[in-house]
Amino acid sequence: MSSFKVTTTIETINSFGVPKKQSWTASKTSLTDIEWTNVQMTSGAIKFVWQPTVWADFRPSAFAVLTMVASGNLDVEMGVNFGAGTVEYNTVRLTKNVPFTLGADDAWANHAATTDAAFGGTLDIIDSLRVAEPSVGAVNLLMIMGT
Repeated sequence: MSSFKVTTTIETINSFGVPKKQSWTASKTSLTDIEWTNVQMTSGAIKFVWQPTVWADFRPSAFAVLTMVASGNLDVEMGVNFGAGTVEYNTVRLTKNVPFTLGADDAWANHAATTDAAFGGTLDIIDSLRVAEPSVGAVNLLMIMGT
C-alpha cells in the first residue's frame, strides 16, 4: 500500500512586523499507487496532461489525491462530465512554486443557467486535465497523483 502526506505551512508578517505561522497536515493512506509525472511545457503550449477516458490503459485512471507544482505560471483546466457528452471546465491559474492540491477527483457539473445555482448541479468526477503556458517561457509541471 502507498500513502500520500501533504504538510502546508503559512508564515506571514503583517505591516506592524508581527509574525504569524500556521501549519496543516493531510494524509491519504491505503492508496494503490503514487504516480510522479514531469511535464515540460514550451512557450504558449496547450496540452492534455491527463485524460484516461480517452487514453486506453492510462495509469492512473482516477485519483484520490493530486498535487501540481509549476516552475512558472500555468493555467489548469479540469474537464468534468467527459463521458456524458457535455463537458464543463473549471480553470485555475497555478503560480510559480505554489502547490495546488486536490484531496479527491470530485467536481460539480450540469449547472443551471443562472449563476446562483453553482452548487445545484451534479457531483461528478474530474475526467481530464489540460494545461496552458500563458506567457513566453518554458515551464516544468510536476504532477503527483495517488490512486
